[in-house]
Amino acid sequence: MCQMSGRKSGGLWTSRFAMAAFALLLAGQEAKAATGLLANVPEAAGYTMVYEFPIPASSGGWFANPVPYSFTNTASIANGSFDRVAYYMELVKASGQTQWVYVSMTAFTTNATRLGIPRNYVLRHNAYDTANPSNATIRSNVSGITETNGCNSVNLEFWPSNYGGGNDYSVPGANTSTYDFGDGGANTTSGHSCMQIHNYGAGQTLFAYNAWAGTGTSNLGLGNCPTPTNGGVDWTFDTSNIGTYTVRTLQILVRTLGVVNRQATNVTASSGWMNAQVSVGNACDVYAYWGGTDQTTNSGLWANSALVGTYSNGTFDLTRQVTGLAGGDTTWYTFLASNAVTTAWATPSLNFVTATTPAVDNGSGASVSVGQAVLRGNLTAGGTADITLYWGTTDGGVSANYEHVIKMTDVRQGAFSTAVAALSGFPYYYVCCASNEAGVAWAPASTSFMLPTVAD
Repeated sequence: MCQMSGRKSGGLWTSRFAMAAFALLLAGQEAKAATGLLANVPEAAGYTMVYEFPIPASSGGWFANPVPYSFTNTASIANGSFDRVAYYMELVKASGQTQWVYVSMTAFTTNATRLGIPRNYVLRHNAYDTANPSNATIRSNVSGITETNGCNSVNLEFWPSNYGGGNDYSVPGANTSTYDFGDGGANTTSGHSCMQIHNYGAGQTLFAYNAWAGTGTSNLGLGNCPTPTNGGVDWTFDTSNIGTYTVRTLQILVRTLGVVNRQATNVTASSGWMNAQVSVGNACDVYAYWGGTDQTTNSGLWANSALVGTYSNGTFDLTRQVTGLAGGDTTWYTFLASNAVTTAWATPSLNFVTATTPAVDNGSGASVSVGQAVLRGNLTAGGTADITLYWGTTDGGVSANYEHVIKMTDVRQGAFSTAVAALSGFPYYYVCCASNEAGVAWAPASTSFMLPTVAD
């Protein structure tokens, strides 16, 4: 059952036009519709688009005819390369008012071509290609749809055929006399057709797109139908709602194998920790590569490599220590994730410089604006060091005798800065201190700054 995290109420609306800047850039191509997906659901930034479908009010008969997707990416999604699947439907009225629902779940198939409009296959409760979907995340602005995490009561009703209201597949809680989240009679022949996702634990339809296998007006809706036609709680037989929207977009996504390099940490005079993050479907091995020269994705040219570990079904932080370095050495590194299906390199490579005796100054001073100052400095030697920045209204000189302290760890040699909130009308002072395994250094003197006054 689901762990309920709250119920939307009052029919919250968001503006499609306010979200238009969040067009997806996936698989090297821009999605055709500028939906609010990334603004509404930050989780989706880690997913890759498979299909995008601008749903027409009248179907062209998708059982016999190809579905006119505006974006198709199945050729680049290898079988078994994804661990989660997500569906996002956004419906927009002429006024610009927008309804949307998002549901992600564990993968129920290994084949990305079986995620779109189910024109020649059946996916339903206890009859998926792999396993029933689980661990679902549900988000929506539709009144009556429960937002939740870790939901194990999501079920699909995907088929091209006619169907009945009987609970043929024993979906918990389904009504045997209405069309809801537990219907029956599914097969691969052409009929009324059904593409629905439900949360049966909450007794809710998330979205429904019906009557698309043949030509004619389709059924479409989010949440449970408030005025069911012939018992169609899941929008079966409703031909009026779809026409109330001027834009109807369905986006289908997967989470695939990917790895990203992160900045090194805990750098000393002789060692440093290389970091990365991997997102994986099924399982993969992750390797670290490092050396004095950046060899990008040429595994055979890197001076060193090591297996970091084997990971499956999730997102994981990775770390690997490099030791035996000399002070001032530059070490380049990257990570590779690999399984039987595909490989993924983290690009670009990153590097760190082991510590030597540090030197620091206050740079060009503070950059000021109303209410804020950006305190700047330069680590001019030392490779990598921790920076402590002391500041306040009293000039403490080259010491720690200031009102405020800011600490910055693993700062690379070069310019650095940090922002602080301050008041106008009187002077402030700051000084920078750098420390690492090789020593401690202070800026030669403190630096003053004053914020501009606010005009009356």
